[in-house]
Amino acid sequence: GLFGKIGENAVVENLTFENVTLNLNGVLYSKSGLDDATYGLFAGFIDDNASVTGITVGGAIRIGMANNWRSNYQLSLTANGKVSGLTKTVVKVYVYGEFLYEDEVNNETVNVYEYVVAPETVEVDNGYVNFALVPNLEEGEKTQAEFYIGEY
Repeated sequence: GLFGKIGENAVVENLTFENVTLNLNGVLYSKSGLDDATYGLFAGFIDDNASVTGITVGGAIRIGMANNWRSNYQLSLTANGKVSGLTKTVVKVYVYGEFLYEDEVNNETVNVYEYVVAPETVEVDNGYVNFALVPNLEEGEKTQAEFYIGEY
């Protein structure tokens, strides 16, 4: 997100972030390992001893070629940790693929994309985005660059 981690004793006050885009097209390892990595539109993690007040955030989360994703990390619409001073407006969620090549389908030229996340598996529940990886999704199965999942 905008901030990877808002640490102990940090003070963030009275700000509005509009049209923020979190574009996930891979996952980097955290110091303690990938399983502890957290993500959110505003911040990956807000420490319990940080002061975050009067913050409003809204925008889009785009999930793409996330070939390093594992199942036990959190993708929050806003942030993880102490989120009491944070207000969410609309967050739009998308899934997108990587362009591979053009192909002929029914006498029409279409762009073929590779997907790692199957759009039909994406769900937003209790402020978190959940999805399933499909590591070998058949090439050409999807022919759109981006799938709009919804507003939350």
